[in-house]
Amino acid sequence: MGEKLTELKNIIIKYCPAEANTNLLNAALFDIYACEEGLDAHCKVEDYIFVPAILRLERRIRENEK
Repeated sequence: MGEKLTELKNIIIKYCPAEANTNLLNAALFDIYACEEGLDAHCKVEDYIFVPAILRLERRIRENEK
């Protein structure tokens, strides 16, 4: 998804007409950058908090089944 956001940002920058509303363009690009940052933060939370917690829970369940 991050790659798609970067691709969208690049398309907007490359093909936006010179006479485009710069305020609207800047707002759209800002929102895309913010979305990228939010997605990155979400992935880090998953990788460093949720995945290890789920692995511990699964390990505990397997140990209790024995």
